[in-house]
Amino acid sequence: TVTINLVIDACAKAGSLSLATRWWDWAIKEGLEPNSITYNTMIHACAQAREVSKAEWWIQKMVDDGCSPCIVSFSTVIDAFAKIGSLAKAETWFQK
Repeated sequence: TVTINLVIDACAKAGSLSLATRWWDWAIKEGLEPNSITYNTMIHACAQAREVSKAEWWIQKMVDDGCSPCIVSFSTVIDAFAKIGSLAKAETWFQK
C-alpha cells in the first residue's frame, strides 16, 4: 500500500487526477487494501486538479468503505474549495 500511495501522490503532484484514478483502479484490481492515506492522497489529487466535486465524492467513498476521515481528509477538501475561491463551501466543510 505504501508504494501505491507514493505513485498516486506523484500523479497528484503532476496534476493528473486521471492517472491517479487509473492507479487506484489498478491497486483495487490487484487486491490491495486502501487505507486512510490512500483515500487522502486521492482527495489531494482532486484538490490539485481543482475537482472539488470529486474530492467530496472521495471523502464520501472513504466513509462508505468504512474508513474514517481524519483532519487531513477534511483539511484537503477545505483546501480544494479554497483553491477555487468557494469560501462558503470551504467553511461548510470546516464546520463538519
